[in-house]
Amino acid sequence: MSAAAIDPFVLRQAEIRASRIVGANGYTPDDWEDLRQELLLDYVRRQPRFDPARGDQRGFVFGVLRNHAAKLAAMKRRSGPFSKPGSDAEWRSVIAPNGDIDLRLDVQAVVSRLPVHLRILARQLSEMDPADVRRQTGKSRSRFYQWIADIRSAFVEAGLAPAGRGGSR
Repeated sequence: MSAAAIDPFVLRQAEIRASRIVGANGYTPDDWEDLRQELLLDYVRRQPRFDPARGDQRGFVFGVLRNHAAKLAAMKRRSGPFSKPGSDAEWRSVIAPNGDIDLRLDVQAVVSRLPVHLRILARQLSEMDPADVRRQTGKSRSRFYQWIADIRSAFVEAGLAPAGRGGSR
């Protein structure tokens, strides 16, 4: 679904919510577009569950965007010292330090296109055991592994999938 297919009211509300959480919650102006995208994506996922018998569309939009913005802000506050996805130089030292430069650049490109929360998770997983990362984030096991699956699918879409299936998760 393109941005043109989304109601302009929804787009504007996502922009307002993204603007409100930038700065006050540790996000930078550079994060604004990612935040807006995250808010819109959450809305698009939830929109099919809208029931006009229970309320009006605008109320649904306000509720969904407000709730997800609060979750993003809380996630940022809880993320602690790993809150920044890392500079290019840091990623180069983590991703295949003795390996192929093309692979490192490909991995770096895929990671840079991930939403903020998945970039943070990828960085944490490059430094810590998954069980420790899950405990630190406080996310449920199912949500945590869904995020890992989202990261993997980004690599598959980029043509960087392993030769085998790569495991069940």
